[in-house]
Amino acid sequence: HYAVNCASIGCPNLQPRAWSADTLERELDAAARAFVNHPRAARVANSSLRVSSIYEWFKVDFGGNDAGVISNLRRFAEPTLRDQLAGVTRIAAHDYDWSLNGAR
Repeated sequence: HYAVNCASIGCPNLQPRAWSADTLERELDAAARAFVNHPRAARVANSSLRVSSIYEWFKVDFGGNDAGVISNLRRFAEPTLRDQLAGVTRIAAHDYDWSLNGAR
């Protein structure tokens, strides 16, 4: 879900080039990290976690429940987000922006 998506603003970034077998694992990891650490994927305020609706729609792919999604977020989170997630045990809300990603 971090790599191939619908091209809306709410999705992970579109990749600027074709995927390559030689660099696929590194590129997938980078795509996951970029999305997870962007506010459209996860935001914590006052210990309340809001995440992209992608994590609800495809919850089974991220562990099947809130704890699994949060674990996935922690796996790819930079230190600041990881610290914010430390006390979080549930997802408070899901958001999604269906606007077309018009990045050039």
